[in-house]
Amino acid sequence: GGYAPPALFVCPSTSDWADPVTGPDGKGTDAAHRSNFKRARNLSYSYASPFSANVGYKFNEYLPSDFALVADKNPGKSGGSNVAGPPYNAPQLEQAAANSHNHGRAGQNVLYADKHVEFRQSPYCGFGYYSTGSAGDNIYTVLSAAALPEATPDMTVRGVVGAEYGPAWRADSYLVPTADQDRE
Repeated sequence: GGYAPPALFVCPSTSDWADPVTGPDGKGTDAAHRSNFKRARNLSYSYASPFSANVGYKFNEYLPSDFALVADKNPGKSGGSNVAGPPYNAPQLEQAAANSHNHGRAGQNVLYADKHVEFRQSPYCGFGYYSTGSAGDNIYTVLSAAALPEATPDMTVRGVVGAEYGPAWRADSYLVPTADQDRE
C-alpha cells in the first residue's frame, strides 16, 4: 500500500540497502506483486515470530508490555556470533557475541509491546526484564525446543535458535529472521 517504503526496513548503521522492488525480470514492479524482500540484506530487523506450538501463545493485543516485537537483526550463529552462547550473567564483552551486528555488537534497539523503544546491551531483555531488573527472556532464542507448560519458566536460559523452532511459552519472544538465513 506504500505505507512503509523499502528504506524503512534498513537500519542506517548497517551496509544493507533498500529493496529496489523489481520483478524476476529485473524491471520495477508494484510491491503488491511481491511476497518478500528480494535479498536478505534488504532487511536489517527481526520480528517476533507469530508461529508457536504452545497453545498459550497468542500473538495479539494482550501481549505483556515487555514482550519484544521488533529489534535489530538476530545475529544467529553467523560471523562469529553465538546468540545461544553467553549466559545472561556473562560480562558485557562476552555478551557481545549474542548481540546484533547492526551496532557493532554493542547492543540492539528493541521495540516492546507497550510501544516504547530502548537500546539494550544484552539480548536477555525480553519478558521478565522489567520485573527482575537484571535479565529476562533472550529475544533471539526460544526458551526450549518443545512447548513449555503454563507455569513461568526460567527466563534466563540460553535457549535454542533455528528456523525449525517457534516460541515455546506464552511470553517467549523469538525474533526472526536471523543473520544465518542471510547465508542460505
